Amino acid sequence: MAAAAIATEAGRPTYSAGAYWDTRYMGPAKNFDWFFNYPALKSLLREYLPSGRVLHVGCGNSNIQEGMAADGFTVTNVDISPVVIEQMKHQHADIHSLDYMVADCRDMRQLESSSFQSCIDKGTLDAVLCSQSGQIDAVKYLHEIDRLLEPGGKFLLISLGAPSARLALLQKQLWDYIQVLLLPKPLLYLRSDAVMTGRPLPLNCAANKDEPIQALGPWPASAAVQEVASQELDTRDYFFAYICTKPQLLEQQSEP
Repeated sequence: MAAAAIATEAGRPTYSAGAYWDTRYMGPAKNFDWFFNYPALKSLLREYLPSGRVLHVGCGNSNIQEGMAADGFTVTNVDISPVVIEQMKHQHADIHSLDYMVADCRDMRQLESSSFQSCIDKGTLDAVLCSQSGQIDAVKYLHEIDRLLEPGGKFLLISLGAPSARLALLQKQLWDYIQVLLLPKPLLYLRSDAVMTGRPLPLNCAANKDEPIQALGPWPASAAVQEVASQELDTRDYFFAYICTKPQLLEQQSEP
């Protein structure tokens, strides 16, 4: 998902509205990835996601699913916008390991429980949280992810939200074990911020959206906020990745 201002709620843009995304994606299809393109994320995905069936929530017109398919993943891509889903079905009609369907992340009942080994989200939770009912909607969404992942499955969340803002939500809802990574922002984002705020460009940044990520971490959730503070890191210079592991079933945990 993305940020913009077409659909509004109480006079504010809302990025959880399907109408906004339909309007955004109308016109000539043009692939666009928020945060990073696939080449930047490739090593991260290989390290933290198991091979197998992946759910990509809020897929938009990203190229990440095409890259994942080339690397052997089978990806089910969902988005709230019928417009972009039809575009991507047409674009990837010859890639049999990619499926596309319209779905609201808060209620994906058309998908079978425990049917995915992993799930990836690049900005969708951020968009859900933008509405007035964002916290309630986020809880619904996270419970859907929990339902759809098999025991031991991985949820990879790439977000604007720093650990101080995201960990409480993730830990409260579902996952006991969460790892946190800081992802240096590409230079294009930092230049825009420098123009607006007058801040100097940081030394630790990615040259572009394709450069392989040189992440900081991982840190367990219990240590992440303290690590950021102790290293005097400016969270404005980073995006954040949260690797959440769904607990195994109790009977599996008790096996010798």
